[in-house]
Amino acid sequence: MTIEELTRFVRNCSQVTAFKMNSIRKEQEEPNWFEDVMTGLSDPADTCAPWLVAIKAFEKTATKSGNAASFANNAADEASEFAAMKEEAKTITDAMGLESEIDERYLRELLRYGRSKLHCVSSFLGGVASQEACKLVMSQYIPMNHTFIYDGIHGKGEVFNL
Repeated sequence: MTIEELTRFVRNCSQVTAFKMNSIRKEQEEPNWFEDVMTGLSDPADTCAPWLVAIKAFEKTATKSGNAASFANNAADEASEFAAMKEEAKTITDAMGLESEIDERYLRELLRYGRSKLHCVSSFLGGVASQEACKLVMSQYIPMNHTFIYDGIHGKGEVFNL
């Protein structure tokens, strides 16, 4: 190690940050619901936590349905799909130890929206992903540590460490 490398390290060592991230598989199979998610569910006025639970319930219900690609694409199955999603959301909130359930509006909106993609939201999320990739490649700044949920209705996003 040269003296220049040592000098540069000592000047910048206060900015060193270590992350411990879980794999996506571990997050899906055994999520660790921290206080930010549970607090957001108890007071959902200014948080994306209900969307997180609704998306997880949507994904699990679609996977269990046997044909995940066609889930939420048929209006005739909407009532049964909604009941299954509501049950899955209840299972998730029970696993967190919460007595309250999430508002049905979140589940209904996901069913109504289905697997559609809005170009404006997709472009925004693509920009967020590219910024995070740049942070990792250039080793500058601190990248998001885990799950990012974007609420396109209210134009806000939130990071959850699961």
